[in-house]
Amino acid sequence: MDIYNTKLQCAPSSTAFIERYGNRYSLRKAANVGWIYGRVYRYVNNAWQHYPDISKVFFEKGIQYAIYTYTDAATLHIFVPRDIYRADRARSDMLQAARQDSRFLSIMTKDYSENIDNWFAAYDLRMVSFNTTSGITSVAHATYKSNPLIRYTAIFDPNTLKWRNWVRVD
Repeated sequence: MDIYNTKLQCAPSSTAFIERYGNRYSLRKAANVGWIYGRVYRYVNNAWQHYPDISKVFFEKGIQYAIYTYTDAATLHIFVPRDIYRADRARSDMLQAARQDSRFLSIMTKDYSENIDNWFAAYDLRMVSFNTTSGITSVAHATYKSNPLIRYTAIFDPNTLKWRNWVRVD
């Protein structure tokens, strides 16, 4: 078993790969060809826990991870996404949330705002308004400051005049 310590940043398993003698495979493919066991383990609360789906592992800062290898010279590489596009990612996420509701007609770009009223210290909050078939409404976006890959959107429903539940952006 090889144990890896993640020290600096967080990253999804989609940015990780196993390399062996110059060949590179995603975690799923490496498990399928027999280089590694099909599970990734993480050490939390003095116990090892496994991810049931190797393609949905999220490597968190400061956590130990273990991968069983069946072969020699297999090396895990994890690329950490940069965070220079946080505002652009938020805008894209809000547009995607609005796209899911057929009542949304157009975006009102002049009504974009960031970090509204220091809403919640752990999150950056952004909001944008849209024209809908029922009038004007908003979509909110929250980005977790210490891990910007954790993001949520919420829609203010123009019919009920209430916020819908926060939905995690995948």
